[in-house]
Amino acid sequence: SDSTVGATLGLEDYQTYTAWGGTSGTLIIGLLPNTTYKVKVKAMQGSKTETDYGPVATAATVGAKLSFDIDVAPTNVDNTISTTNFGTLSPGTVTNTPDNIWVDFDTNAENGGRVYIKSTNSGLKSTRATYTIASLSGNLASLQEGFGVQGVSATQTSGGPFTLMPSYTLSGDNVAISDATIREIFTAGAPVTAGRGAFLLKAKTSSVTPAASDYQDVLTVITSASF
Repeated sequence: SDSTVGATLGLEDYQTYTAWGGTSGTLIIGLLPNTTYKVKVKAMQGSKTETDYGPVATAATVGAKLSFDIDVAPTNVDNTISTTNFGTLSPGTVTNTPDNIWVDFDTNAENGGRVYIKSTNSGLKSTRATYTIASLSGNLASLQEGFGVQGVSATQTSGGPFTLMPSYTLSGDNVAISDATIREIFTAGAPVTAGRGAFLLKAKTSSVTPAASDYQDVLTVITSASF
């Protein structure tokens, strides 16, 4: 009656045709992966009177799958690079990273999955200058300085769909914050095959931002599947 496989059959396990899902059937949960199951049914005809079991139906569960990869490149290519460099940040000018951060995501989880990002420094931090260009959400064109993330694209071969979260679906010089909080950037509400997403980083300094050559941040990308 709770849609799981049990060791015994009790009166509470008998349900009406409608309760079993009618013509749509029912979903058995709590099964092991990579396992073949055989199912057969019987009906209650009256008070304590049952039919024989009907024919056996067979089905196999699959193994849980989640694959994930990161590439850093100007275009959609696979590589092993994990860093990108702004180069020189000119005061008053919004500068993009020359590379996109590409995310591959693939899962057979029933409810899809999520991709999150978090920042180590909550901005571009200089140890030499003891200063951080803080990460924020807003339009860098109208702000004195700042650092943030902007979503570029999200696609999939099938399933999903694999999409950017609205807070990162931005254009122009608008960015979203990346700080110590784990924030969802991509999402899929169903199994997805060959999901591919990209985001880039933007930064701006002002005339009073301390000059230094070691401004940096470390972004951690996390993924999870929703079974």
